[in-house]
Amino acid sequence: MSVHVLHLADEEPTFSSELGTMTVGDKRNFPVLDTMSIARITLAPGAFREPHWNVSANALGYCTAGRLLVTIFSSGNSHSIFVIDPGQMFFVPAGALHTIENLAQEEAAFVVTYSQPVNEGFGLSGSVGTFTRGVIGNTLGLAVDKLPKEMISEARDLVIGRVDGEAVVPHHAEFGNPFKFAVEEVPFQLQTEGGSAKFARADTWPILDGLSMYSLYFNGVGMREPHWHPITSELGFILEGHGRMSVRNPGANSFDTYTLAPGDIYYMPRSYPHHIENLDDTETHFAVFFDQSIPNDIGFTGSLSSLARRILAPTLGVREADLPTIRDVPVDLMFVEKTNPLDPVVPE
Repeated sequence: MSVHVLHLADEEPTFSSELGTMTVGDKRNFPVLDTMSIARITLAPGAFREPHWNVSANALGYCTAGRLLVTIFSSGNSHSIFVIDPGQMFFVPAGALHTIENLAQEEAAFVVTYSQPVNEGFGLSGSVGTFTRGVIGNTLGLAVDKLPKEMISEARDLVIGRVDGEAVVPHHAEFGNPFKFAVEEVPFQLQTEGGSAKFARADTWPILDGLSMYSLYFNGVGMREPHWHPITSELGFILEGHGRMSVRNPGANSFDTYTLAPGDIYYMPRSYPHHIENLDDTETHFAVFFDQSIPNDIGFTGSLSSLARRILAPTLGVREADLPTIRDVPVDLMFVEKTNPLDPVVPE
């Protein structure tokens, strides 16, 4: 299997209980990662991701199932609470305390990308348990004998817990919030015969810092043209459908071609040339995360047409007279149609 792909669904969860799971793809089990990591988290009805904060990684989440209540307390005594539905996103700055609760009667699921290859964080449970009862009593303005004897007293995080009581959702939690973005509800910013795209990046969601996401839809005839991302790494999560990617690695005649299925993740280091194509007759949907708030992108369509034929022909190993006419486009097309027969899918 290629070093660029990980079947996240086959990985052992880093946390698992009847209340939920957390499955992580980071540099420890996916060594090619060098700027980002990802986690898929599920929450049972009535469960919550404990209040916690990330040491140095910003976090960008995408809800795939259920209904979530996100609470954030960040620098400057900033309070935020908002509801997230499938296809909506949330952003959490590094160090900000946050918790995520499942409001639905069915399992909720979401993916979170972090701006570090290994995300380190602290839970509130273990952090409170680190300090003596006297210290906690002083902090809360309570005598030690007023603190419940059952209160946690060890530096071990809860990770996922069960709420004690009915959820109370304030009416303003349904309103817009700077940390929330309904990416799937905005119009397509790019729409072609080959595919369509919606962008969650700093020019559409100004609070983003060091992360962004493209929601890419490939039609049955769709292909993401060969391209690369200067100063930008790419971490993709397959939501629906099946695709195939090819990537060139450094060194002579070094490349990988592999297939992708729902739940898989892939990673493209900065400036590695790669392409994506749909293997299904129906639509395929990718959530593609980047380590820049506005990704950089150079494609073959725009770059090849920018070159003089006297340069391009010998570069491609042909005489100028034998070089066919190449469509002249001033900008990259991003998506192209597969007008040629699909290359055979080679079993991995």
